[in-house]
Amino acid sequence: MKLKTVSLIILLDIALIVIVLVALTKQTGDLHRQATEEVSNDIAVETVIDEPPPFQEISLYGVLLEDKGVNGKFIGCQDSLVPVRVYESEQYRYKPGKDRMGNPSLHTYEGAVTEAVRELIGLSNEHLESTFDAGSFYTATYQPSLTVDGVEKNGDIANVFLRGEILLGGACDNPRFKEQLNATATQFSDINFARFHLNGSEQEFENVMSAR
Repeated sequence: MKLKTVSLIILLDIALIVIVLVALTKQTGDLHRQATEEVSNDIAVETVIDEPPPFQEISLYGVLLEDKGVNGKFIGCQDSLVPVRVYESEQYRYKPGKDRMGNPSLHTYEGAVTEAVRELIGLSNEHLESTFDAGSFYTATYQPSLTVDGVEKNGDIANVFLRGEILLGGACDNPRFKEQLNATATQFSDINFARFHLNGSEQEFENVMSAR
């Protein structure tokens, strides 16, 4: 009888030890799983942070006189529209879409178009005289009395707001000016069309373009 009692005690001790070991194993597993989840979460947070996009290359469009579309798009008075300067955007970094929180990206089409048009109307023939053979390149968009108020994007349309006075050198300058602006503003992937407003009015811009 005494032997049976001792055996029972030993069995109970063994059972208790097993229960303790199972509990410790479960606790250790929970701690390991929690630590793994925390590390995974940290890694996930690190991987979704937006990296600054590279500087966007922007083309400015000008005119090859009497080129008849050989080196670019045929426009106006037997001319060609061509990209005459490509540069890396300094003020804006261009990135379409949304950030990781679903908000519009801080690097916007509006910003890139605004900068491109400002660069275009600030470039004279003298600044670009070495781009092509002397005397062949021309720009109608050099307008010291014109500024860019801003750009608003509506779907695939860029509304470009200009302010000031447009001075053109004759009937052939009208298509040159408009085509240069349009090509520079619509070079970005999500913009297919540009509408230009002068002093708050799209009609005023069109009146200038149709003047002879």
